Amino acid sequence: METDKRLSQAHAIAETRDRKTQFYDSWSKLFDQDMLSDGYSGPSMAADAVAGLYPGDRENVHILDIAAGTGFVGEQLAKHGFVKVDALDPSQGMLDKAKAKGVYQTLICSYFDEKKLDIAPGQCN
Repeated sequence: METDKRLSQAHAIAETRDRKTQFYDSWSKLFDQDMLSDGYSGPSMAADAVAGLYPGDRENVHILDIAAGTGFVGEQLAKHGFVKVDALDPSQGMLDKAKAKGVYQTLICSYFDEKKLDIAPGQCN
């Protein structure tokens, strides 16, 4: 029941970016538990789709995981043999959890918006 409440809160936040980031920072402690208990299959579906696009040499494919959260997609990509994966998320709390999983090369704490990211052209596929 608490998981449903947190999911509803996450979807309902229409306030400032700071408020959204604070919410996800605080949720990061329970995020994995909440998602796993809810049968969260999105990350494996996303990784399967990416793997289908790159059937060959996955070690040289560089991926930017946008809205990486705690790293569910990164974990699934690693299972498919992708090793050059970077994470982008505005929540430092979420990125701290993602870092602990050891599947990302670089972690970038930022929103994906009109601001230029410090990523070299052609760095990511």
